[in-house]
Amino acid sequence: MTAAPAISPVLVGPSGQLSTPLVGNPLGFWEGLRLAYLTVRPGSRDASGVTYPETTHADVAQIIAAWSRVIQRDHRPSADAAGYRERWESYVAQLEGGLREGRPEARFADNRAFWLVQSLDLARGLSAMYRAPTTMGQVAESVKTTIEDAARTVRAAALGAGPVAMADKALGGAGAVFGGGTWRAIRTPLLVGAALLGALVIVPRVWPRRPTHAGGA
Repeated sequence: MTAAPAISPVLVGPSGQLSTPLVGNPLGFWEGLRLAYLTVRPGSRDASGVTYPETTHADVAQIIAAWSRVIQRDHRPSADAAGYRERWESYVAQLEGGLREGRPEARFADNRAFWLVQSLDLARGLSAMYRAPTTMGQVAESVKTTIEDAARTVRAAALGAGPVAMADKALGGAGAVFGGGTWRAIRTPLLVGAALLGALVIVPRVWPRRPTHAGGA
């Protein structure tokens, strides 16, 4: 019997910002997404006994974007005779108009199909194509994703503490997956990087501007 894949660390911030520091096996990623959203959204129980989150339009748009990145990483056309990617992308195309025109905070109309049919089908297909990276490959993936998540948070934040706090949580989640001395050695530099990234965006907004003179010096 094949063991269930490790659950990927997934974080959903108070404002709904999705952070995925380490995707891992796509089936573990699907479960990580499900559990993370159940901590911030109401849940509904399917007849099979599985609980799925009642996500919003904004949530679904972020989740679709996250799955697009997983497809780019794991999908192999030669291993997809069953058409997992094509089914998913056809489904997403049907959703785009409603997601674009609906209120971001409104509940998505069919969370059951989104979670228990469509995204689960994609996760199963990609899981069969998944090739586990080396430990350093996992570190590289987590570093890249954490910095990207911090950058997205900075753009929406008014204070520099926000992205550093999110990066700290994301790094903690990634460290729980593979840990060890290597991770401890790079954690602090990454947090410093997130702080500097916040400063690059925020400082120009609060630094006093040099006055201009209409008539010249």
